[in-house]
Amino acid sequence: KTDSLFDDADGNGVPSPGDTLLYQVTVVNNGNQAATGVFMNDIIDPNTTLVTGTVQTSLGTVTSGNGPGDTSVAVDIGDMAGGSAVNVSFRVIINDPLPAGVTFVRNQGIVGGGNIPSEPTDDPESPQDDDDTETPVTAAPDVEAYKIDSLFDDADGNGVPSPGDTLLYQVTIVNDGNQAATSVFMNDIIDPNTTLVTGSVQTSQGTVTSGNSPGDTSIAVNIGDIAGGSAVNVSFRVT
Repeated sequence: KTDSLFDDADGNGVPSPGDTLLYQVTVVNNGNQAATGVFMNDIIDPNTTLVTGTVQTSLGTVTSGNGPGDTSVAVDIGDMAGGSAVNVSFRVIINDPLPAGVTFVRNQGIVGGGNIPSEPTDDPESPQDDDDTETPVTAAPDVEAYKIDSLFDDADGNGVPSPGDTLLYQVTIVNDGNQAATSVFMNDIIDPNTTLVTGSVQTSQGTVTSGNSPGDTSIAVNIGDIAGGSAVNVSFRVT
């Protein structure tokens, strides 16, 4: 089984989330007798999605992979004469975003039959026997934080921030990357000319570890993992 980059969605020249891979499987009968009832089954890597309808075979019938909702490939090849070969191909899309730590996607099928033992597909580009086809994937998180301020309580009613008024800070932490960012945190030291409103710290994800207890003068939030393409909102008030 070989792999190739079929559709480079982001144009970066290497397999990455959102791209489409083409798998091509060549099933060969190197013997001098027909192999009967030959089949090929393939379970798709969980970090990829089968492109339904793309499964093709030069002999036999596709029994899974071309129907709505199919998530695996199955081909009933039938009988193969000695010295003959059958070609099976299908496409998958690399999931976007990917979980943290994923640097490869892998794929391996099983070929068997009525008078032959079942064998895993082999990657011809690797010297190892019966190994899966491994595709390096380029993916990374890209985290940015944006903070805005607004007048929450205009104590003196003059319409502008002034002593005694309350400000609201809103922080949006965005992962614009195609892979999860792990163990994200946010720390904030309050301006010495303001006073934190204890208990006002809120987060849409994770845990506030400083800012909501009596005597706290700074903010700390353990956000945790942020998936690619998602955002977390943190807010607090000062006077």
